[in-house]
Amino acid sequence: MDRFQGLIGIVLILGIIILLSRHRSAIKWRTLAVGLALQIGVALLILKWGPGFEALKWFSGLVQGLISFTDQARPSCSVGCSVRTADSCSR
Repeated sequence: MDRFQGLIGIVLILGIIILLSRHRSAIKWRTLAVGLALQIGVALLILKWGPGFEALKWFSGLVQGLISFTDQARPSCSVGCSVRTADSCSR
């Protein structure tokens, strides 16, 4: 059951969306199917294919590097100055 938890969640969310839709005939089923197929395809590339997993790990490292820049950031006037940091913002 744990193996299909994500799939059950997707089906449940789509079912709720369809049930709550006022214009079910306006739903573009092809677009919906293509979106789901892309999501499943990317998941299989990452989970079942070694190079796909390594590519995701590499991209994750890039994002973590970007986020680490925020740890080193210093307040600037474009962000806004508080009373305590007014000295560092006088440019």
